[in-house]
Amino acid sequence: MNSSFSEAKQRYLRLRQAAYDHAQYELQQVLRKEFRVRDWSGKTASAIADQWGIARHADAGWDWPEIIRRYKGEANSLPLAIWTKTEERLAAVALDLCTRRAVELKFLEADPRSDCPLKGKRILIPLEVAFHYAQALGLQEIRVRPINSKLETLYVEVYG
Repeated sequence: MNSSFSEAKQRYLRLRQAAYDHAQYELQQVLRKEFRVRDWSGKTASAIADQWGIARHADAGWDWPEIIRRYKGEANSLPLAIWTKTEERLAAVALDLCTRRAVELKFLEADPRSDCPLKGKRILIPLEVAFHYAQALGLQEIRVRPINSKLETLYVEVYG
C-alpha cells in the first residue's frame, strides 16, 4: 500500500469517527437518551444473531454477515453499529454509502424487541452521521433508499 493511499484511508477513518462522535453528542442532547455509535465489529455480527435472533421480523431479512463481508473496509462505506449506553445492547445497524454527490442510507435494521430504549428514534442516528460525514466531504445531499412505500411515507412525512 503506497503512502498516499494509506494517508487517504486514515483521513477517511478520522472523518468517519468524527461523524460518529458529532452525531452521538448532538442527538443525545436532543433525544435525552445515551447511546454509542461505533464501526462494525465482530461484536456487532454476534449481537445481531444472539440478541435479535428469532425476534427479527420476517420482512427485515437483511443478510448482515454478507453485507458486513461485502462492505467492511470499502472506502465509500460508512458502517454503523448503534449501541445502548453500556454497549451491551445493539439498538440498530446501518450502512451509508458515499457517491460523488451524496451520502446514501442504504441499509438499516433496528432491534426488533419492543423494549429497545431508542425505539422510534433509531433512523435519526444514521441520518445525522450521514449529515456530518457529507459536510466533511463537501457533499451536498443525503439520500435514503426506502424499500417500500410505507417507509418512504414515514421518511418524507415524519422526518422531512
